[in-house]
Amino acid sequence: MGEKMRVGKKSPNDLFCTLRIPFLSVLAILFVTGSISASRIPTDVDHLLGKFNDELRLYRHYGAELAWDMSINMTHEVLDKNEQFTIQRNIWTNEWCSQLMNLYRSDVASSENPLEWTLEHLRQLYLVCRGPRFTSYQLSNVLEILSTMQKLYNKEVCINGKCMRMEPDLNRIMESSRDEKMLNKVWSRWHGQIGTEVKPLYVSLVHMLNQGARQAGHSDIGECWREETEIPHLKMVASKLYSEVKHLYEMLHTFVRFKLEQFYKMDFNGGPIPSHLLGNMYAQNWQSLIDIVWEDDDEKSNEKMSKEETNPLVKAILPKNATVLDMVKAAEDFFVSMGLPKIPPSFWKNSYFEDPKPTDGEQPNARNCHGSAANMFGLHGPDYRMMMCAEVKDEDLVTFQHEIGHIVYFMAYSNLPTIFQDGANSAFQESVGDSVTYDLKPTFTSENSKIKSLLKTGLAKLPQVGYGLVMDLWRWNVFENEDAVSLWNQNWWDLHHEYLGVTKPAGYKIREDNVMDAAGKFHIIDNIPYIRYFLGSFLQVQFYEAMCTAAGWKNDMHACQIRGSKDAGQLLWRMMGRGTSNHWSTTLEEMTGSKDIESGALLRYFKPLQRWLESRIRRHGLSLGW
Repeated sequence: MGEKMRVGKKSPNDLFCTLRIPFLSVLAILFVTGSISASRIPTDVDHLLGKFNDELRLYRHYGAELAWDMSINMTHEVLDKNEQFTIQRNIWTNEWCSQLMNLYRSDVASSENPLEWTLEHLRQLYLVCRGPRFTSYQLSNVLEILSTMQKLYNKEVCINGKCMRMEPDLNRIMESSRDEKMLNKVWSRWHGQIGTEVKPLYVSLVHMLNQGARQAGHSDIGECWREETEIPHLKMVASKLYSEVKHLYEMLHTFVRFKLEQFYKMDFNGGPIPSHLLGNMYAQNWQSLIDIVWEDDDEKSNEKMSKEETNPLVKAILPKNATVLDMVKAAEDFFVSMGLPKIPPSFWKNSYFEDPKPTDGEQPNARNCHGSAANMFGLHGPDYRMMMCAEVKDEDLVTFQHEIGHIVYFMAYSNLPTIFQDGANSAFQESVGDSVTYDLKPTFTSENSKIKSLLKTGLAKLPQVGYGLVMDLWRWNVFENEDAVSLWNQNWWDLHHEYLGVTKPAGYKIREDNVMDAAGKFHIIDNIPYIRYFLGSFLQVQFYEAMCTAAGWKNDMHACQIRGSKDAGQLLWRMMGRGTSNHWSTTLEEMTGSKDIESGALLRYFKPLQRWLESRIRRHGLSLGW
């Protein structure tokens, strides 16, 4: 669930797309037809690509070190180093792409020597040449804009004389407060501040990103981002997946709206829900509303369960008085129980899991508290790290499980050539940790406890589906219509209304053409594509269902337990170990038996919740939709 159920890592290719070269479009078809293998005699191509991968490891290592330094303390010195490094890496990548492409064309044209290029070679060439064609000047401007936006995101917001950061301070208020006026003020102050400051910067960023994409033969940077997924007709695929789960989401939305109306004594007239009331700054995760939303036929039982609700996962999984470090170790123990290796000792030395006090020379509030995992591409042994400002609570336990999933993924593909050391696509990378979070549940002692656990999971998972789609539908529109700046914010809320049934709070008065409310989200600021999280909402349940089958589970999926199953662990490890060496559909088929991202597993998992929601909607005479 990463992303508070959230994030993971920013891929080195997030700025990049694929250079439009005719043979590469043919490769996209080739890669669907089979996986890469072969024991063969090394050729000149092998030696050349070996040299490239050795150099790439150095670049990835130093790039990861700089990214880590910027997350800890974004000084002018570190920013200057990162700019120089990124420009040099851009030049290096372009030179290697040209050299390898020229060799390939020469070999294809030669009638004297047999063609030495295997599918593995072609796959590497495809990945090397992904990327817009920025000039050094353009890339320097992009980096400067991104660093400025990141500084603005980390600025404090002052409310009632108290100055706080978005993470973890404002997040905590949005999750825990039940004061509607305070929630409205926090939401409005954050979006008003960040949205007005970032908008002019984002206008410039979009222009620069599109320039780089067009110089590589693409219409805009959104086309580059979609191509990274290697899913032809991605917009159509996403629309189909959303439509298949929309009815389930509508039922959840309708019931949550009814319970919020009861709690806050408000009337939304069958329309959208104000964003600030949904237990999260972005209305993407409603799990913290469980105390409001849950209802039981037995009022005494309902009252008792409400009082006992606080962090049931932490209580079920961890010892009394557990610490944040205990939560991280519990996340590692889950994977170890499935036969996967322990995380190297350097991880525990180099990571931070709580909001630390500034060290000498470090600016207060300079650290990035947004949970993420990092592969440092260690030169003298494995080096994996995590950063997060966590508390002992269920949501952060689940986030740790997500981030440890990234770390285990890094470990699984560490023996591949460097170019293949990434997820099958970005959605795979985000789905591994989330797939095992479905196994994190308290023991079901009754039908009520089962439904309540499913409801809590549904509140976390189902809103993320539509939100994950809205994030990049909005950006794709922005990239395609970069001059329609005055319409950007209206389009943001139109999409929220259409796909999520959510609206901005009443009384939020900032003019649409002055603000960009999307800037309140970290992934907009950090320029991280988001469709991976939408696709991951489906992939993670497909992975989980496949692991349940491997573990021998034959009953309802929501009650499955894969903890301790070596067969499930072996299946997961084998999938992760493919890295990006194969087309994702081949890797998915090896694990699940299907080449397609599908909604069926998600709907099967939540079937008991769907029946319960149907009964509640009938009982209260509620109307679906908004």
